Amino acid sequence: MKDIIESIIPRPKKYRLLDNDKRTIRRDYVLKCSNFNVSKIFNERLNDMLGFSLYVNPMSSNAKLSFNLVDGYDKEEYKLTINNNIEIEASTERGLLYGAYTLLQLVDISHNNMPQCEIIDKPAFNYRGFYHDVTRGKMPTLESLKKLIAKASYYKYNQFQIYIEHTFMFEGMEQTWFDKAPLSPDDILELDAYASSLNVELVPTLAIFGHMYEILRTEKYKDLCEYIEPDRDEFNFIDRMRYHTINPFDEKSFELISNMLEQFIPLFKSNKFNIGCDETFYLCKGKNKDRVKNEEQRFEIYLSFVKKIADFVKAHGKEVMIWDDIVLNSGDPAISPDDYIYMDWDYGANPSEENREKISKKPKACVCAGTAAWNRLINNYDQLFANCDNLCHLAKKYGIDGYYITNWGDYGDIAKTSLVEIPMAYAASVAWQGDAVKNKIKFMKDLSWLMVHDEELLPLLLDIAKYHIITYRELNFVLYENFIADYNLEEQIMDITRQQENIDYSKLSIIEEILYSKLSTVEDKDFILDLLNIIDGIRVFNSFKLTTYTFDGSFDKLCSWWYEYMEQHLKCCKAGELSRNTDVIRKLIQKFKPSEK
Repeated sequence: MKDIIESIIPRPKKYRLLDNDKRTIRRDYVLKCSNFNVSKIFNERLNDMLGFSLYVNPMSSNAKLSFNLVDGYDKEEYKLTINNNIEIEASTERGLLYGAYTLLQLVDISHNNMPQCEIIDKPAFNYRGFYHDVTRGKMPTLESLKKLIAKASYYKYNQFQIYIEHTFMFEGMEQTWFDKAPLSPDDILELDAYASSLNVELVPTLAIFGHMYEILRTEKYKDLCEYIEPDRDEFNFIDRMRYHTINPFDEKSFELISNMLEQFIPLFKSNKFNIGCDETFYLCKGKNKDRVKNEEQRFEIYLSFVKKIADFVKAHGKEVMIWDDIVLNSGDPAISPDDYIYMDWDYGANPSEENREKISKKPKACVCAGTAAWNRLINNYDQLFANCDNLCHLAKKYGIDGYYITNWGDYGDIAKTSLVEIPMAYAASVAWQGDAVKNKIKFMKDLSWLMVHDEELLPLLLDIAKYHIITYRELNFVLYENFIADYNLEEQIMDITRQQENIDYSKLSIIEEILYSKLSTVEDKDFILDLLNIIDGIRVFNSFKLTTYTFDGSFDKLCSWWYEYMEQHLKCCKAGELSRNTDVIRKLIQKFKPSEK
């Protein structure tokens, strides 16, 4: 029975078993709950699990279940008691909802045969958020975004952000978004209302200052780019990441940004706004290079323009959030404003302790882990786990009270949407517990049951991911050989080549057979088919010989794999920029020659 409680995600920190008897929720039970929203969410999920929902009567005197708002608990704390009756107590709607989610997981995990127990639980971090890129390649359908928000709520996140550069229907900027499957104002309003109903704060975020590639390449706005002739080169995923910083000295630059903000800010109920302002790589390195004599001056220019943006946002009643990479790496954090919430990102397995200590001097900050999914068909789970665990340790050590996980779409965002729930759930566990997940295999088994009702499935992903030797990043770089030296990738490519010589696919083939056998037992067939497509893609990627520009495989197989990938992609996402990934596949076929066998 202890194992059942410790299989809850996030795992409760404090619980006790009451006796050895079990409790079952029956269809004739009455739910006493005066909070309509929580009872509605609970009943909808219970119906999905058991095929029935409960009659709700806030005035019932003999209800078997009661959800009660009472004084005395912290804002997200709850107490769940399963004894002769089932009772949840909390002081806020959110706490009550979190208790309901825990009860629902117990129903699921125990097959509706729950242990009698008492759980008193609350999070280690007050602010826990999921950050999702809907700009650089993948645009989920509105329904898919709602499902992600619902999952975030289920795993007890209280904030959610979607990353937008150009994928919003800004009036007057049609040249930027007309072919990108953008979100409309109605979409945002619907998402905001939906998130609010699940007690999730949808925090607005825009990439402004840096990361304005698509905007600053248009005929209408290219003169505002710091980079001279920003549209002179054909599109490529590498350039998208580095050059297109807006010119802060052109008055029209702020006119553009303020217009974007004016259109975007009113759509959200949140009192926060993430202004981005990260990775301004080309600031004063093009048109304005003569204005800067040293990095200190560059940082002053950066802070001055950021303050202008931030003041505009604050004038609209919003608290400013901002990425902290420029503050940490380009200047003295002490001179940057204290009234911002600093989004403190570091995605390596061993994030810098020095930087966490620096940013902790600011009144408000959130550490930001990464899903380790960008450039890959499947996450790098070793990096994901280590990054989440170590950032949590440093945040607790230095008193940082916010914890986010970010899911980026660098270089075309080819990672499978169906896998997003795994890093979401893992980071949720770390953020709630305030500590590393000790047993990774058990976690994957527990999550596998919650996701697909088969605890054997998700642990297989840990082995599949280890075969992902060549990533989409390397394939993009070899298409433009001049970038390889710029990014010092020569040794990395040589190391990849050495790894290719020793690939043994025997274990991967065994996993593939297991997956085929599970198609007859697992209800979510699309999830299994996604994994099979990932395995085919890994084999295809690993067939590219990067040093000789030869392909040790079949281009027909490459094309049929990609066709299947696109079909699966369109089940949950709009076409968006999928055609640009297709262009990469086409260019690889043109660039590489078949190996002689």
